[in-house]
Amino acid sequence: MRELVALGVVAAALLSSVAGCGSKKHSECTELVGVINRGISSLEKGQKQEKNDPSGTLELRAMAETADKTAEEAQKLSLSLPETKGIAQRYGAMAKEVAAAAREIADAAEKKDLDRVAKGRTALTTAVEKEDPIVQELNKLCAP
Repeated sequence: MRELVALGVVAAALLSSVAGCGSKKHSECTELVGVINRGISSLEKGQKQEKNDPSGTLELRAMAETADKTAEEAQKLSLSLPETKGIAQRYGAMAKEVAAAAREIADAAEKKDLDRVAKGRTALTTAVEKEDPIVQELNKLCAP
């Protein structure tokens, strides 16, 4: 669960890096960064609200919902530049992997299936590790 704190930590720096982009690129970078930052904000809010859940399953399910919503929003953006469109698609795919892994862990935890919990955690870690390279690519593309 703490792996998700990492989800978006690097993305938080994106907003300041968008300022120098060309007009079309700037607009698309701003849209994509906005979707990512809203997703991160929702994740953080969900983590705070689910503190009274000792099993962590409510937090995991909230995380999955937020990740799915962020994926959908990223992939539905009307982006015309192939670079921003590709980054949005990859970010969306990564967020869907996060959602699936979080649900797998929650389901397994509820059934007390420790092997599935371990596999889900591995899948979650693998999915979250994909975020940094995607964000770095976005930062590079949108750098002034």
